[in-house]
Amino acid sequence: MSIPVDIRIQTVLNVISMEQVTIPRKPTRSSGYSLIVFFLILYVVGVMAATCWVFVLPAKFFYDGNYIRGLLESPQGLNFDPFVHTARVFALLGYSATTPREVVAVSVFTLSFLPVLIGFTLGLRNPSYTNLFLLAAWIGVSTIYLGQYSKELIALWFVFFALYWLGFKRPIAWMAILVIAIYGVFFRSYWIIIAGFWMLLLWLSDRPWRFYLKMTFLLCVMALVSAAFYGVFGYHLTEVRDRVNEYRLDSPDATTMIRNYLPSETVLHDLLNWLIAWSFILIPLPALLFFEAQYVVFFALMVTTLYVTIRIRQGLVFRGMHLPPLVERRMRGSITFMLAFTLVQGIFEPDYGSTVKHMTSLLPTLAYVLAFGQWNFKRVR
Repeated sequence: MSIPVDIRIQTVLNVISMEQVTIPRKPTRSSGYSLIVFFLILYVVGVMAATCWVFVLPAKFFYDGNYIRGLLESPQGLNFDPFVHTARVFALLGYSATTPREVVAVSVFTLSFLPVLIGFTLGLRNPSYTNLFLLAAWIGVSTIYLGQYSKELIALWFVFFALYWLGFKRPIAWMAILVIAIYGVFFRSYWIIIAGFWMLLLWLSDRPWRFYLKMTFLLCVMALVSAAFYGVFGYHLTEVRDRVNEYRLDSPDATTMIRNYLPSETVLHDLLNWLIAWSFILIPLPALLFFEAQYVVFFALMVTTLYVTIRIRQGLVFRGMHLPPLVERRMRGSITFMLAFTLVQGIFEPDYGSTVKHMTSLLPTLAYVLAFGQWNFKRVR
């Protein structure tokens, strides 16, 4: 006897509705073993790479590391300088100017690997092979900068603690914004602006507005920031990047500089330069013109990361996933932080080499998003 059509339709609808309220599952025991093996291999390869880069790469990759090593050799007293603060942190961790570079490479990479691993564990739901390989590629690139004295190690831990605080109820969750602002005060002042835009994007992401209304609001805020900066300092916001690059115009490093495409004559020009630079950081097409392997890899990583992140977020929205509120906030917080970070990079980042280096600070939030999973790729078993 055949089943009536109306009953079959209702059955399909019930299945669809059940699919829509499904919460991503935690990995099984077998997939857990696979992940342990994967991260052990990734760690060992990362340690080897971080140690080898010291002997392979040119000196320009170690300017900051050598400068911090010099500060460890000659303490600067109460000097309120970001590099001095960085040197103090390394001194508190037991490092000195005479610590062998191999020891620095292994131990600094290990300290950098931990917040990424914990961030991945916090987000662990439905990891895919695609996401794991993408995370491994980012960690592989980061070994260049996370095997030496650098601000990136400190930034990684601040980003991780911000991600951690997001998992609490309000108002404790707002400590995450404060953590990023504190890093800005002591290590990189533009992170204070990142904290401000992160708070804005978090707020916007929670509004029941259409996408074009959110973008219009964001553009208005960006224009106000540009106008306020010009009113206070007398020059436009994106000119900061040009002033940083002035001393390098005739150097070999000038080829990778991020330039303004329009003359900074009005707030509108400033806003357009900002948006263009932001777009070319998210999709770094100009980097392909350098014809260097590292920038081709960077382009591929950025485009793939942007695509995968959008698919993960869309998967949650279109499938109607009902996540616990604190999990949902961490997911939104991770994605909006990465957006705020790249948005502010569009103002200050002087070149694509620095862009790649500073991107390593995003690894804990990126690991959280990638660990959360994606439902159109083969799951890790």
